[in-house]
Amino acid sequence: MTYTKLLPTFLCNALVEICYPKFYDANGKCDYHGGAVGHSSENCQALKFKVQWLIDSGWLSFQEEKLSVEKDPLSGHAGASINTI
Repeated sequence: MTYTKLLPTFLCNALVEICYPKFYDANGKCDYHGGAVGHSSENCQALKFKVQWLIDSGWLSFQEEKLSVEKDPLSGHAGASINTI
């Protein structure tokens, strides 16, 4: 017998009760899970673990870099001219 078939019997006999996940939100929608209802993308544990994995593996970084004209010069400005009427 499957768990799906057992659950209604357990509920009718008060052997179990519905247990919602810790961050269950009936109004929340998770885009990471294809729009599934129950939690928001902001509270999605799976998404948080994926982001952490990307950081740990070096694919993602949130370090801010200071821009420098010497390091990253603007291209296409050599020999600039001004058009006048």
